[in-house]
Amino acid sequence: MKDSEVSLGKIRESVSDFIAERNWEEKQNPKNIAGSIVIEAAELYEHFQWASLDEALDRMKDPVFKEKVRMEIADIMFYLADMANRCNIELGDAFYEKLKRLDEKYPASMGLDSERYHAIKEDYRNRGKK
Repeated sequence: MKDSEVSLGKIRESVSDFIAERNWEEKQNPKNIAGSIVIEAAELYEHFQWASLDEALDRMKDPVFKEKVRMEIADIMFYLADMANRCNIELGDAFYEKLKRLDEKYPASMGLDSERYHAIKEDYRNRGKK
């Protein structure tokens, strides 16, 4: 199914139905779901762990490799939808609010070479050193 043919609401409903049909609600709590998101993200990263940028891009040309990456992304999506369901968070609202905040912090005029970008990056690096 193409992205343009499915809504976030339908994905959330499908996840909710899947969990309910298996009586898994008891284990689906924010702590467990957050852990599952981390695990699945690590599994996605594992496919690229020791690759250079060029190697990572080359690997994506392999249909078997690309399918593995696709399924890891789907696992992450499943748990994100489940987390939104359990926490009563509207994904669309959250995403577009975050995008707005990112646009304010990093306007399009601020490219990778801008002074502001490097100042923000340096500030972020130094946060844990104090």
